[in-house]
Amino acid sequence: MSIIQDQLVKISLYYKETKKDGYTKVVTLSNKKAEKMLEDEEQKEKVKIFNTFWKVLSWQDQNNIGKNSMIKDEDGTSGDIDQFRYRDLRIKTCLKEWDLKDDEDKDVPCDSAHINMLPAHIVSELINKYDMEVLVDDEELKNL
Repeated sequence: MSIIQDQLVKISLYYKETKKDGYTKVVTLSNKKAEKMLEDEEQKEKVKIFNTFWKVLSWQDQNNIGKNSMIKDEDGTSGDIDQFRYRDLRIKTCLKEWDLKDDEDKDVPCDSAHINMLPAHIVSELINKYDMEVLVDDEELKNL
């Protein structure tokens, strides 16, 4: 396999929905909790899976996100990063596909407008899972 890759990384998010005060609340589940629930005949129907597919950032992507996240002073020279803009550009650059369906079982497009409609805690959880997947951890280094 080449070090230059164009494959997508699959990130799955387990969740369940609960009704609370007239609205549906989405509660994320750890992989361990979801696996345990999926083994239980009474619980497995409650577990939902949101599959997403992410691009691994290239050097160019990373530079573009950083450059487009810069806060500009009046003279255009600030070196500070707008962390909210950075995070937003990162997910909208990396998240390429998903299996999200609407209430009528139609595919929901994976685009900026629909990413913006996701609950904030879902987006944060997806970003965390993506980061954990693409970073090399100590365990992987030990197994080299």
